Amino acid sequence: MSSKKMNIRKSLAFATVSTSLAMVACDFSADTTVKASDEPSTPGQVSEQPEGTFLQVKTLEDLPNCTASREGKTAYVNLSNAFYVCSSERWVKGNVVSGDPGEIPPEPIESSSSADTIIIVPESSSSGFVPPPPYYDCFQTWYGNEGVYRIKTGLDVGTETSGYWYTFGDDADGGMSTIIWPVPPGNEYSDDAMDPIIDYCGGLCGEYFLDKGSMYYDPFVGVGFNLGGYEDGSMVVPVDASRMGGIRVTYTSDAAITLEMGLGDDMDQKLGYDLPAVTLPKATSATTKEFPWSSFKRAGWGNGKTTGEEASKILAALKFKIQAKTGARGKFNIMAVGALDGTCSTYVPPTPKSSSSFVWPIQSSSSYIPYYGGFETWYGNEGVYKIETGLDAGGDISGYWYEFNDAVDGGESKIIWPVPKGNEYSDEAMDPIIDYCGGVCGTYQLEQGKMDYNPFVGIAFDIAGPADYWDGPAVAADASAMGGLCIAYTSDFAASLELGLSDEKEAEVGYDIPFASLPKATSVVVKDIPWSSFKQAGWGAGKITGEEAAAMLKSVRFKIQGKDGMTGSFNVMSVGALGGGCSAERYFTVIPTVDVVKLNEKKIDR
Repeated sequence: MSSKKMNIRKSLAFATVSTSLAMVACDFSADTTVKASDEPSTPGQVSEQPEGTFLQVKTLEDLPNCTASREGKTAYVNLSNAFYVCSSERWVKGNVVSGDPGEIPPEPIESSSSADTIIIVPESSSSGFVPPPPYYDCFQTWYGNEGVYRIKTGLDVGTETSGYWYTFGDDADGGMSTIIWPVPPGNEYSDDAMDPIIDYCGGLCGEYFLDKGSMYYDPFVGVGFNLGGYEDGSMVVPVDASRMGGIRVTYTSDAAITLEMGLGDDMDQKLGYDLPAVTLPKATSATTKEFPWSSFKRAGWGNGKTTGEEASKILAALKFKIQAKTGARGKFNIMAVGALDGTCSTYVPPTPKSSSSFVWPIQSSSSYIPYYGGFETWYGNEGVYKIETGLDAGGDISGYWYEFNDAVDGGESKIIWPVPKGNEYSDEAMDPIIDYCGGVCGTYQLEQGKMDYNPFVGIAFDIAGPADYWDGPAVAADASAMGGLCIAYTSDFAASLELGLSDEKEAEVGYDIPFASLPKATSVVVKDIPWSSFKQAGWGAGKITGEEAAAMLKSVRFKIQGKDGMTGSFNVMSVGALGGGCSAERYFTVIPTVDVVKLNEKKIDR
């Protein structure tokens, strides 16, 4: 799973506003009186005015930086219906004062119908009220059900890359965990953008599958966002988020979530990745939790010492992590996130979408291919020759189709291919057959030879393949997270779908490995088969369930076994994980009929 890609986009505004402003006069150091413009302002564009006038903008975000050269300048913000004064490098909400500026009334004057001279001054803190900073300077509560795709952290370092949701996982450590989204991610700027998911879920929701792969500790996946954003394209910048006071979050989750304070790659490493964190307990209904920074604690096994309060001053990211035993699966939804300090932005727990409008779709088309433990549904009609299992052992040769038969046991059965096998790399490659058939198809001849049981042939692919490209047997992998298998096929005779194990394990169970029966199908049939439906025949020496076999799976085998002399045709057109959308709906090629006698006469290799 390539989960460390970050979603970096620029936010562009193309809106117009028509606002009228009552006539007011302002008294600055120069005794100049001006009238506000009735013309609409354009967001994002601010022109400097002559001395003694004020700026007019649509939103607080459109205000220019409050610099020393703008000290004392005044701006009117249309949507806030308020004046702001540039004071000490911050835009501060102003009171409108009549007459002598030394006589400040207890309440602001909202408007005036007279042409009296008025003065705008920063609100006084003598009453005990400290005006909040403008919203672009503090964390704004994010609600997923408002269709907002970027969290306004108020701490962006100037690159406009903060606040975008991204995913992370255990793949860098050898894990194979993944998150399955209910709808495809992506927008016009990035394939990883979470916009469609936020729209669909009213938050950020997904289904997690945990698979530790080659790791020695529990697997994990998660989602997060950066507080300050990036510099130099990829460097996450820590910022001082202490004024947030802490965090509030509304969520659901089938498992406990660890909310971590990411401090940037360098500091995370120095702390031994033992980061300050809190636990969000399992919640099957919408639950709101709030934590001050002081509640964030380290587990204690890392290096150095850092408190939650100290970490908040060098905070790079907030990460929601789900970590559990391999094979664990479930759903989550992050619906709202806000600062604990509500001075800048209030926090009202959102109402989640109703269950009737929130449905996890099962995809039946290759327009969006779900991932289960990294397994990508394979469609032969797309001209893809390698099945991406997501469980490769390192040799990068898992997922290639190959044939097997009864020759080792004395049989003489074979598969006759409609076109010769082979490509520039291997004489055994199935590429030409997949192109010709829109799957793996052929005609079988069953010949018992010297065997004392029914002959067989089949096709198969390895789940993990060898650990070394050049040498070694295929290894087993834990495919539990797939949940099972789906397959689209045709066959003139009943077939079986077998779970191949290591040589040692198959010998241990007397070669009675779990399988599922596939009925004869002269037209395309699609089957979804959970691991629990794979059973042993019962004649073997040992016992193993389908679920147990899935946890040590070496290969998947499509096998046809019958009486001596039997012939027929088959085509395997799609293979995937349980619910993976196996389909042949775009399959237009006529399944080839093969003249066995003529092919034998031409001596086409099997």
